[in-house]
Amino acid sequence: MIIALILGLILGSIFSKYLYKIIILQLILLLLVLPKLMPDVYREIMYSKAWAKQPDAIETLTFKKTPNIYVIQPDGYANFSQLENSNYNYGNSSFETFLSKQGFTSYNNYRSNYASTLSSNSSMFNMKHHYYGNSTLGINPSHNSRDEIVNSNPVLRTLKHNQYTTFLMLQVPYLLANRPRVDFDNCNISLDEVSFISRGFNIEKDLLADTKAAIKQNKKTTNFFFIESMLPSHIVTHYNSATSIENERSLYIERLKLANNWLKELILFIAKEDPNGLIILAADHGGYVGLDYMKQSQTKQTDPLIIQSMFASVLAIKWPDDSFTDFHKDLKSSVNLFRILFSYLADDKSYLNNLQEDKSYLVIRKGAPTGIYEFIDGHGNIVFKALEE
Repeated sequence: MIIALILGLILGSIFSKYLYKIIILQLILLLLVLPKLMPDVYREIMYSKAWAKQPDAIETLTFKKTPNIYVIQPDGYANFSQLENSNYNYGNSSFETFLSKQGFTSYNNYRSNYASTLSSNSSMFNMKHHYYGNSTLGINPSHNSRDEIVNSNPVLRTLKHNQYTTFLMLQVPYLLANRPRVDFDNCNISLDEVSFISRGFNIEKDLLADTKAAIKQNKKTTNFFFIESMLPSHIVTHYNSATSIENERSLYIERLKLANNWLKELILFIAKEDPNGLIILAADHGGYVGLDYMKQSQTKQTDPLIIQSMFASVLAIKWPDDSFTDFHKDLKSSVNLFRILFSYLADDKSYLNNLQEDKSYLVIRKGAPTGIYEFIDGHGNIVFKALEE
């Protein structure tokens, strides 16, 4: 800061006689950026959350069962069925066996509806499709996602209507990067810890220790935990000439092994402290293994294994009782996860009448006209259809 101040004073004294020319230059720069800036400003001003309005009264249903709920999200953890294919080529049977012995039911055809943490979670917590903000306003990939995840949303409102105390447990403040209002009752990261210019990775918490402490200290309330880990993550985001598909696969597998160890310790702890807890292991998207880099997904892809690698994400659930068999047959994608869960807790199948379509979408910018495309249809078939407004 001192160096910048000194340099500023020196440059100011040197260029003060060119003040008007500098102002003209700044105005020219402003005019150059306006064509890009104004549409973005317009989209933000006109953005509406109307898409998240529920078609029924699910936000006011009453649960007949109220177990503590633990949603554990390992970022980018691919579905077990995908780990066996030629892109991942990894035998994960040891961890799958562990989950089975702990009483988990695995869903090998489960996938996300969107291919990033923000877009996937905003759809999941709102139990509706947002289509990346697609409308006459144009594509808005961020579509206020962080606010729609941690601020008031249909899932949090339904839980609070049933007197749940809610916990947001984060390894890094990625979901807090734009400093949204946090409507969870508790969070292990304060906004005071998040830099105003942070991209969400400026600090890292001991997520395992924080979560264990929160569980131990809150045994007198009925609790909902959303626990987001950055393991195993996904392949490198941007093009990097120093890496390769095989190298990214190897790095992903190493992180997957670390994720398995972390998950085992947390699951065993929850099982000991809360034997009747409802534990949901649900990733936000796939690991993208098979691509050179994650952003390559914005170029039209035709290989089914690559497309599945983007969306196919792990889902395994430890249900408190056997009555879940009446509800879980439609559990295919993340947009319907909480609607099916709440129907089970309320023991009311009528809410399953308003399930969303199990379709998966991507924003495409190369290889086809820029737009939002359906890549997987509601039956799990690979397609390529432009989203019609």
